[in-house]
Amino acid sequence: MPKFDVPTKLKELKRELGQRKYVYPRRVADGKMSQADADLKTAILEAIIEDYDQLAKSEQPGLF
Repeated sequence: MPKFDVPTKLKELKRELGQRKYVYPRRVADGKMSQADADLKTAILEAIIEDYDQLAKSEQPGLF
């Protein structure tokens, strides 16, 4: 399995967050997902993004 650096992972996490914010409202409206579940999954991903953002800043302080 290839290794990926923190900025690459962070970029992918942010892309996924955008996807969730686009797709989840439709899933909730269609009854395929509860609003509570959509909110929880989005909040978890946002917390992971915050963690990776802090990690990226600590690993490469001159770039951020």
